Amino acid sequence: MPKDYTLVSFTFSPDGRRLALGWESERIELFDLQTNQRVSEFGSGVGNPLVLKFTAGGDQLIVVGPHGKIAYLEAASGQETKRWKIPPGKNKYDIQEVVIDPNGHWLAYANEESGKVLDLAARSPVPLADLNDAGSMALSHDGAELWILNRKVLVRFNTSIWQKTGEWPLLSAPVAASPVVVRTGTSPEAHVTIAVPTGETLCERSYGGREDYAVSDDGQWLALSQSNRLDVWRLKDLLGDCSAAPLLD
Repeated sequence: MPKDYTLVSFTFSPDGRRLALGWESERIELFDLQTNQRVSEFGSGVGNPLVLKFTAGGDQLIVVGPHGKIAYLEAASGQETKRWKIPPGKNKYDIQEVVIDPNGHWLAYANEESGKVLDLAARSPVPLADLNDAGSMALSHDGAELWILNRKVLVRFNTSIWQKTGEWPLLSAPVAASPVVVRTGTSPEAHVTIAVPTGETLCERSYGGREDYAVSDDGQWLALSQSNRLDVWRLKDLLGDCSAAPLLD
């Protein structure tokens, strides 16, 4: 059995220069992707680190543990700056994703049952919006829209007033037996792109299996995890050598 048991979570810093790994043993490691050197390590403080997320400035790491525990840690030292606990829903599902406001005003979480947006300006975080059974979330690059996905529908919220501004039933079912995923991006022409993996295939490669994945905010890196290892790929290299398949009707 590996020292740390299993790799549970990982995330890139917003500038794409660092990678954080969270192990089942509660240990967190930070690596510099330019030098491939470990720059810090520390305990999560909240148990098994189910979700990791850098703040917009990259100086703090948000760590989500079991039973709704959330802590902010200094990325350089692991020192805890704040923590709170989110009450579980009826089925007591753990949090699967978090999205944070670039200005630090709010935090949204998805748990496929009772996701919410929390006002971080309040002394104790209070709900700003109800996301219901959201399984995945993505923020537009300008921070103006939050996209929510479950297994049936894609929903868009305006983040300034927290009103629903669009709802689209999925045309194709999400990949069976896999968590739902929604991600946002922008084209060179500044058009917004929303990606939802379904049964359709645009480009196909074999990576020898994976348990989870992440793409850096700058679009430079792709990380694929297995139980006790993480492979990091340069997306430019992968896409340049990827055979495209025709779209399905």
